[in-house]
Amino acid sequence: MTRRFACTMTAAAIVFALAAVLTHVLARAEIPRGPDFASSELVLELGPALSPYHAANGVETDGSRWYMMTVLNESVRPVTRILLADQPYDSALRIFPRRGRAAIRQVATSDSDVNIENAHAYGRYAFSVTIPPATTAELAVRVSDAAVRPRVSAWLEPALAAHNRQLAILFAAVAGLIAAALAIMTGLAAMTGHAAPRWAAVVLFGVLLVRLASAGLFDAVGLAGVGGPYGVTAMLAGLTLAAGVRLANTIAPIELPPRIDLRHLTLGLVILSAAALVGVPGVMLLTDIAVVIGTALLASHLVRQGLAGAQAARVVAPSATVFALVTTAAAVAALGGFQSNPAAPGIIGGFAGIGAVLLALAVAAGEGIAILPARRSTVPPLPTGRSALRDGSDTARAAIGASYQGVFEADLSGKTVELSPEAAALLARPGGGEVHSSADWLNLLHPEDRDVYSDAIERFCAQKGLAFRVEFRARTERGDYCWLELRASGIGGREKAERCLGLVADVTMRKEMETQARARECDALTGLRNRVGLVEELERLGERLSSAMLVLLDLDRFKSIHASLGDAGGDAILAGVADRLRACARNAAVFRIGGDSFAILFPRTDTNALALGERVVAVLNEPHSWNGRSAFAPASVGLAIGRDAGDPFDFIRKAELALRKAKRDGGACAQLYSQALEEGTPAAQTETVSGMAGVRGEA
Repeated sequence: MTRRFACTMTAAAIVFALAAVLTHVLARAEIPRGPDFASSELVLELGPALSPYHAANGVETDGSRWYMMTVLNESVRPVTRILLADQPYDSALRIFPRRGRAAIRQVATSDSDVNIENAHAYGRYAFSVTIPPATTAELAVRVSDAAVRPRVSAWLEPALAAHNRQLAILFAAVAGLIAAALAIMTGLAAMTGHAAPRWAAVVLFGVLLVRLASAGLFDAVGLAGVGGPYGVTAMLAGLTLAAGVRLANTIAPIELPPRIDLRHLTLGLVILSAAALVGVPGVMLLTDIAVVIGTALLASHLVRQGLAGAQAARVVAPSATVFALVTTAAAVAALGGFQSNPAAPGIIGGFAGIGAVLLALAVAAGEGIAILPARRSTVPPLPTGRSALRDGSDTARAAIGASYQGVFEADLSGKTVELSPEAAALLARPGGGEVHSSADWLNLLHPEDRDVYSDAIERFCAQKGLAFRVEFRARTERGDYCWLELRASGIGGREKAERCLGLVADVTMRKEMETQARARECDALTGLRNRVGLVEELERLGERLSSAMLVLLDLDRFKSIHASLGDAGGDAILAGVADRLRACARNAAVFRIGGDSFAILFPRTDTNALALGERVVAVLNEPHSWNGRSAFAPASVGLAIGRDAGDPFDFIRKAELALRKAKRDGGACAQLYSQALEEGTPAAQTETVSGMAGVRGEA
């Protein structure tokens, strides 16, 4: 009996010990807790806390599911948060598209102290949940069009209000930028009829619609269709890409494999986009992939063409690159690459607005695009083997001759060039029309212009109907050269033009007037530009003026030199000074701004100013030789730095003050402008030493 009692007591002790150990372990164990609504975080991610409710039959008739979660409020005051459903990462990249955006349909609880209301101020599917102090509550959330594990956020109301306000401002700003760029392109296309602004306007309109669709503006008006809101966005993006292909081809013709036609390519994009709208499985994903890859290929094409020398491609390449980065960033965001950063959509939209503005500026102001064709050629097709020169009407030929122009036709397949009698007369060949081989025609062109002509024919005739303008020099029957302007386009053929047909005009007089205008800015003795050229160069620097350095110099005893050596000797000294200045300042522009006054403009001040001035003084101190005699022509030098000047004329004035100081110090030295030179300058000394006072009026 005693032994049995002892065994019983021992077993009881073991049980109590195990219970104590188990109690201690459970007390130390970390019990899972739900999200604390009283947390200082502005946004709480509730997705990890959600668990499916009755997974076997938890799907409602509308496809929504119920989820359960435990939430806390450990503070001493009630806490209110706004519940919103975030979009799944794969919403835009699904084989089977979703019919709508993820949304919270209903929130319920069994705790009567928890208050749940619709928060219509923050959206149709936003719910306000208020948890009493020191309360743990179970919430049931019904979510539709979401993943198996939905993404739900709980916002503090002030934070959500501020976030929505910032997004609205940013969205309005981005939409305004794109709309302004669209208005510019639409007006330019209407006024000029050019293909480039027309397609640019279509691209910008597509970009604007894509931004509106991404923000959900089309969801409430019934445009979502079978493919859902993401299908609408994919369709608009695909159509915008198709317009971008046509724009890029207008700016720099796209070379495709022989069996692929550009029209078939754009038509395929349109069909693919339409299939994405109606929700064909897998098409939305293919459209999004095509948009990302297509924009990258278009940007790389324009960059390559720009590097190859195509001016139009060079000015559009930056905007195309920005759009390629925007589409790539949007794809990364759709895959969750930015960790659901709420600012990511706004930043992506901002870059889209920047790209739109860059595109509008490039098309409106780009030199290369300004000469793109106004319209496609409307020349009717001719039978194979027939020449436009031999099929033209007498009235048209008479009109062309009256305008001092001629017809130019190049057979690209037969390698021949045919000129009408009027065109032959421009080259002093009045005997009638002429037919040349392509090689003989090239030999008639000036050696410096042959590549220009050949490149224009090869580039613009690669696609029929694309008009162009090119200027070149051609040798006349007399042996001299005249300037010709050719305006033409490629015609014939199915994929590539067979002939180049256009009008050629003599523009020699205009070219000579341009040359004379440039010559008027140059000094006949030294070949240097004059003071007007100096002012124009300073104004051309613009904001870069602050980085420039200006050197003014006067020969100290030139009157004595001129009296001793005469006109010929004085001219020789001035020419020698110009040659020395050119050799001394290889990376700068040299000007002759007066009789014995010169200027040197350095675009960048990357050297010590006084050291440079002393070097100029030393170079000019060397003797000049004239008819066996040595003549010395020392100079005084004044220097100024652009950052000390407010405008080009102030820049010149400060350099003149420094030059005047060098003169007062005895000459043959250099002085750098400083503020001290402004103090005590007599009003009577406002006349300039170098005769620059008249520059402002003459410029």
